[in-house]
Formats: sequence, structure tokens, C-alpha cells
Amino acid sequence: MLKKYAKPYPTIGEIIAGKDYDYVSYRGYDEKRDFPPATGNNTDGEFCGCFKVVNGEIIPLDGDSYSNKETVIASEEWTMPDEGIEKGLTVIVEMEFVPAEELDEYFKTYRKERKEKKMLKAVDIKWDVTDDDIDEMDDEACEILESLPTEMIIPEGMTDPDEISDWLSDETGFCHDGFRLVDQDGNDADMA
Repeated sequence: MLKKYAKPYPTIGEIIAGKDYDYVSYRGYDEKRDFPPATGNNTDGEFCGCFKVVNGEIIPLDGDSYSNKETVIASEEWTMPDEGIEKGLTVIVEMEFVPAEELDEYFKTYRKERKEKKMLKAVDIKWDVTDDDIDEMDDEACEILESLPTEMIIPEGMTDPDEISDWLSDETGFCHDGFRLVDQDGNDADMA
């Protein structure tokens, strides 16, 4: 029997913690639009994929990826021995389904929001790969320099130059001797 949850909804991770499931039917439901429409007191959701669970870890069965942080509206454990499923689970997660007739407006709004967000890129990064064992002209240093990017997209919302500087080093494992910040159009970023 489908178990419906009250808000705040549990996450997939909380439901599968320390458990094994041969097959998990991953389904979505849009509460705001009641889509797909609930039948009676039952919310079936729309099939969106499948995975199995081993020791609480998600293993995709369809090549897709799934987050254990998604919130679950309802779940149900089941079996299908004839199909080789001794322990199955259905999870119905919160999703937003956009009707086809609203897609154009949805994408216009999405693009506008993306453009308004301050997206930065570090360019002309000058990496410092030298240390006591490696000098700048060493073959090993040249190989490392060739493998490092000269441009990196900065995570959304990160605007502090010192934080960006630390992030560049943390991401690559190498220090740098400077970089330039540009906006998504390639113009120098105004950090005032």
C-alpha cells in the first residue's frame, strides 16, 4: 500500500538508508498542477527511471543519475518474484512538469533568469607548478602546465576574488600567479 508522507517530506536517502532493493521505480508528481492526475486517493506519478539500492547506495539501472537528496511524496515496498524482484520500491518524488503549451514561455523566463545571474569565468590563469623538486623549464612542469585549463567557469554566486582564487587552487590542486575575471559575455567583470 502506498505510504503518503506529510511535509517536510523525507528524502530518498532517508528512505533507503542501510537497505537493499532489487528494483526502485522512480516516479515524479507535480503537486501544484496535479500531474499526472491523481486517481481517487492514489498518486501514481509519471515513470521517470529506475535504479537499485545496495547498502543504501543508489546504482542506476538505466544509465541516468539520481540524487538521494530528492524529496519523496509517497513510497511503497513490493515484490515481483516472477520477475526476479524479491524487494522492490516505488518512490514518487516532487517534480515540476511544464505543459507543452507553456514551454516557450518557460524557456524565455529561464534564459532571462540565467542572463541576469552573475556568472563569472576566470581566464588567462597563470598556473604556478614549481616547487623545490620542479623548476619552470622542467619537462614535468611543462606537462602539468599543458594539462591545466587556462579558463574555468566559476560556481554560481561566487564573486569574491579571494574566494575565487582559493577555489581555483582547490579545484586543480595547483597554485596560480593570477587570473582575470570576465562575465558571461567575455567583458571584464566589474567587482565593485
